[in-house]
Amino acid sequence: MVSISIKNILHDKTRFIITVIGTSLIVSLILFNIGMIIGTITQNTRYVKSVDADLWVIEEDEDFYSFSKLPTSMIDSINTIDDVDLVSGLMIQEYRLKHNGYKSEKISMIGYNISNHIGGPSTLISGKHISNDFEIIIDHKFAQENNLKINNNISITDPKTDVDFDFWIVGLSESRSLRGDYGFMSYDAAQSISPLVNITNFILIQTNNPKQVRDDIYNIINGVDVLTTGMIVDEITSFWLGVMGSGNIFMCVIAIIIGIIIAGITLYTATIEKRKEYGVLKAIGARNRYIYKSIIFQSLTIMICAFIVAILVSQLLSLIFTIFVSKMEILLNLIIYFFVFMITLMIGILSSLIAIKRVVKIDPLIVFQE
Repeated sequence: MVSISIKNILHDKTRFIITVIGTSLIVSLILFNIGMIIGTITQNTRYVKSVDADLWVIEEDEDFYSFSKLPTSMIDSINTIDDVDLVSGLMIQEYRLKHNGYKSEKISMIGYNISNHIGGPSTLISGKHISNDFEIIIDHKFAQENNLKINNNISITDPKTDVDFDFWIVGLSESRSLRGDYGFMSYDAAQSISPLVNITNFILIQTNNPKQVRDDIYNIINGVDVLTTGMIVDEITSFWLGVMGSGNIFMCVIAIIIGIIIAGITLYTATIEKRKEYGVLKAIGARNRYIYKSIIFQSLTIMICAFIVAILVSQLLSLIFTIFVSKMEILLNLIIYFFVFMITLMIGILSSLIAIKRVVKIDPLIVFQE
């Protein structure tokens, strides 16, 4: 069966190569779209997952991207609750950094408690962590694009007083997302330059009893939502699936259909050309199951070759795409490759049905008629 299948595949090498290339482009598109969805979700949930907090308190009916507004006095109120081990405020405000008369693109500065590091950068590329209110950390790609370096002196204008506050860049982090770039400063510094007076955006809680603490907060404080890190990750995931998921999934479905058509037409044409040989097999007593396996083997061989080429093409596409769209991350790992490999085999099996349907109609008498 194997030798017959290989001979049929290589009977027309040009057609085989064209089919493999065409199918590999389809599989590459599927890989790229899935990698884009997974990469975007991973990139945009990375920071939240890194925060060492069991509970997040936010303004009622708001979400992570809306930057809720809570009175700072709420931190003291929560700190009195039993089973609360640690409470920290978290600020996120958007600014432009000024350096040597040049204003950078906008960057969201995260103000976190530098004494316990809750909410600080998860990955430091170079430099050191913040040790006082005059130091900041910014995303390394943002720094490169805005010609900023470690030890550069920058200023941020306080929107309340129009006074510039000076800071030193002491570290570069990996904190870019599709929503924008993030930097880090001390919570006190963020409070001092915030346009909001005595307001914090989030309250982070560490506790060994999150369910009880969550219930206690709801009992004594109105107008808030208390979420676990997992709940916030789910919200962000749902947001990005809503933004880009349906379009990418639609493209994957179209790609699968086109892949089935391309491979199906190739196998169908090969079957027509080899109908006499199939007739001979039937005439000498070969069972239909044997012939079906031969066709499926041909189809899967084409798909496996196409998948190998697709891996290389998708890696190249991802590299080119991330160069020109630096704020987007494409994630391709073994799990994604395995999932798409299964899809590729499915395309192969479904496309072989077109040829199998034609083989069923071949009359063994064709051998004697021709």
